[in-house]
Amino acid sequence: MRWRIRKTTSWLKLAGIVTLSATLLVGCSLRTPGEKQTDKSSPSTTLPTVNVAKVAKQSIGDPVEILSEVLPSVEMEVQASKSGIVSKLFKSRGDLVNEGDTIVHIDSQELQMQLDNANIELSKAKAELARVNRNHTASLSQFKQSVQLATNNYNQVRNAYDAGTATDAELDAASKQLTSAKTSLEVLKQQQLSESNAMQSGIDSAELQVTSAMQALKEMDVKAPITGILTDLSLEPGAVVQSGVAIGIVQKLDAVKLSVSLPPAYLGFVNGKKELGYLPQDGSQPKPAPITYLSPNPDAKTGNYVLELTAPNPDNNLKPGNKLKVRLTTEEEQIVLAIPTKSIVKDGDQSYVYVLSGDTVSKRRIEPGRVNEPIQEVLSGIEVGESIVISGVSQLHDNEKVQLPSAKPF
Repeated sequence: MRWRIRKTTSWLKLAGIVTLSATLLVGCSLRTPGEKQTDKSSPSTTLPTVNVAKVAKQSIGDPVEILSEVLPSVEMEVQASKSGIVSKLFKSRGDLVNEGDTIVHIDSQELQMQLDNANIELSKAKAELARVNRNHTASLSQFKQSVQLATNNYNQVRNAYDAGTATDAELDAASKQLTSAKTSLEVLKQQQLSESNAMQSGIDSAELQVTSAMQALKEMDVKAPITGILTDLSLEPGAVVQSGVAIGIVQKLDAVKLSVSLPPAYLGFVNGKKELGYLPQDGSQPKPAPITYLSPNPDAKTGNYVLELTAPNPDNNLKPGNKLKVRLTTEEEQIVLAIPTKSIVKDGDQSYVYVLSGDTVSKRRIEPGRVNEPIQEVLSGIEVGESIVISGVSQLHDNEKVQLPSAKPF
């Protein structure tokens, strides 16, 4: 009897196990193939949280400045036109000279001898002309007297002929005598004129030689070619000077040039401008200076452009060799559209920012300009007032939705 009860109990346990297993199998068979079991405890997917800022204009930094060298506006060599020996100095190095001022006098024995000989020849020619003129006067007086006597004789014969006391032959002879006397007088006058002209030509030639010699001696006075400051003059009396060799330099300093070696990166600051400002040595406000030259091509050695400005210098305070700062931009030009450098995404050679519109960001290409950490100028691609992402930009994608905790200025 006990054996039957135990056997029945074992069968009941076995039946229960089979029933439970079947139930589990049925439950498993009700799921769709590929369906995953939902974990109610896992959190829902969240949007990226980003910070944004409004695009605005601001100062990119102090005005761009570059050093310039002060040069004379005009510089000319002082040269002797003739060789000789320095006899006297009228000016010294550093003196202000006016155009035409005598700086140095040079002696030339050869030129002085030429002048002396020319004066001697001129004196001789004038003396000879005076002697000839005296002879001419005496001869002319005699011939005029002969004409007068012939005239008187003709008149007497004519009166006698009219009275019937002189013959035709006598009248004809008196007439011929008068005509001969007058002809001789005219011939004498022509001879004297020709001789005088020849003598005067000799005098003119001698005077020309004198003038040339005097002009040559005047050229021995070395004069200032322009008004300015005399530099590089190191002569002493007795020094030998050669023709065409520079003995000094005159620098025009009432206005000076400001010469700048301009890097290509700075060319854009200058293009289209007619003047720039320079900073005086006394630290006062910038003063305008017109641009007088900008080389069309960079220098082959330095790779930089040559920029020249002209600055007034009425008091000669600016000296050649001084260094002055030139402002390539103004305070106003430094106010530009700028954004944080951390908001810019680099993709190869291109630059991008993420612009927020609603709850979606779009990747937009920009043209960057100058950098002054922590901001960078933007030349194109975005507008003032747009919102750009300034955090977590490296994890974003184009047209991605984001959530915005707050918008704050940078």
